[in-house]
Amino acid sequence: MLDVSRTLIASIVVASVLGAVARSSHAEEKLAPSPEQLTERTEELRSVWSTFQSNVASLRFGIDERLVSAGVFDGARALWFRTGFSVEGGGPIADRFQLGVSPTVAVETLSFDGSDRFATSISNGRSTRLDDFLDAALRIGGSYRFDHGLGVELLTSATLRQERGAEFAESLIVGGGLGGTYRRGSWLRLRLGVGVGSDLGDGKLRVAPAYRIQVRPQPDFMLELSGLNGSVAWDASRRLQLALAGGLVSTQYRLDRRADPPTGLGSGVLQRRQARVGLEADYRIRSWLRVRGDVGIALIQELTVLDEDGAEIDKREERDPSPLVGIRFEVRR
Repeated sequence: MLDVSRTLIASIVVASVLGAVARSSHAEEKLAPSPEQLTERTEELRSVWSTFQSNVASLRFGIDERLVSAGVFDGARALWFRTGFSVEGGGPIADRFQLGVSPTVAVETLSFDGSDRFATSISNGRSTRLDDFLDAALRIGGSYRFDHGLGVELLTSATLRQERGAEFAESLIVGGGLGGTYRRGSWLRLRLGVGVGSDLGDGKLRVAPAYRIQVRPQPDFMLELSGLNGSVAWDASRRLQLALAGGLVSTQYRLDRRADPPTGLGSGVLQRRQARVGLEADYRIRSWLRVRGDVGIALIQELTVLDEDGAEIDKREERDPSPLVGIRFEVRR
């Protein structure tokens, strides 16, 4: 156990140093974050904070399949599928101190059809197909609880979202966050902090606030708000939990290098934005096995292609409601 703890603590130190290097290299480029970038920073914090909810030693393995996006974007019919695998582990390593680690990896396939496909160059060139995307991340976080329900949480993260074949160094984002927590019995949890990270579109460092409010007025009923996302959950039975959730999601992917500007994208970016609502179900088959499913609707979708300087090359919107669906199997130890 001691060796594992040393390894995890060393990982935090390394990631923190990487974050410091990123901050110093972009110190002159700080800008106020957009709502979409705020959402991504908040989601990074939230993904780590979720590993501390149970406050007990645990290990979770998950595999999921999702239809991420579907619709007609101004003549380009798109289908976007995601197959992912994740591991979440966390538990106490000292009095009042807990550590969580969450590596994830997913392959995403985006296919286009239709009369007017996306531009991948500044000239009239059009994309016949974008290659598969890789979405991988390693997040490490620690939390310390004081008396009277107060606590503090620190995390670091390294995220890689890229088209297969894109440059590793151009796709990697190193960030982190620091937040304070407060608990009042079992009915109230508050988290408030800041997230630090860069943006693939222009590489500039951003500092954004992040928060999470969780209220449980009844043992079987919970309200939650985090960034630009919110949910209402209730326990339908001892094994089944249902939730209505919605919000705004923004994600960027580094594209493989094409012709350099002014005729091509260079090392460009594909950006996806969605406003969505849906119903989520969490069913506990056994104490060690769960299945989670969700069905929803993307109310508004937007796909944007940017060149390596952050200039917009092509932008498409889908304002007709589009289906979203996903399923996840989770094994706990």
